[in-house]
Amino acid sequence: MVFLILLISGLLNPASFAYGAEIKELNVKINGEEVVVSTSVELDEAFINEARNGIQKELLFYIDLFRVWKGWADEYVTGNFIERKIIGDVIKGEYILSSFDRNRKVIVERRFRSFESMIKWMTEIRDLPLVNIKGIEPGDYYVRITVESRLRRLPPVLSYLLFFIPEKEFSISKDSIPFKIETK
Repeated sequence: MVFLILLISGLLNPASFAYGAEIKELNVKINGEEVVVSTSVELDEAFINEARNGIQKELLFYIDLFRVWKGWADEYVTGNFIERKIIGDVIKGEYILSSFDRNRKVIVERRFRSFESMIKWMTEIRDLPLVNIKGIEPGDYYVRITVESRLRRLPPVLSYLLFFIPEKEFSISKDSIPFKIETK
């Protein structure tokens, strides 16, 4: 019986289907004394069509810096979290996008008439300062970008009890090429 429930929940879980969302770009550069990250995501047609039809969508960007250790697990150094939500008003032909940056504690809300420009702004992060290199030790590092689309938020107790109800539409990750940080 338990096997049947798990099988059915896996078949009904939208996250189990292959989604076409992917991280198209991940650039990391050292600009002066800052590690700066740029990234962009390409969304699948289903996500775009739902957003165009006024369904509220949410993208979560996790931008994490890891230190490479040979023969040991990589060390998490620091990270940033950016949450972007869109609300479409089909009648007005307007889209409202809010962006929350955890590190800078900034909430930005923008209104768009053009769906394409709103999607472009939602899926791109340009020149985000991640960390000052003076504050970290020399070594080999890489940046991991994880992008998730959340379907719903269940309270923690319910999410444990109703584990077969999906909370994410998709979750994708990509690591940058390792780079070296040296002290000056």
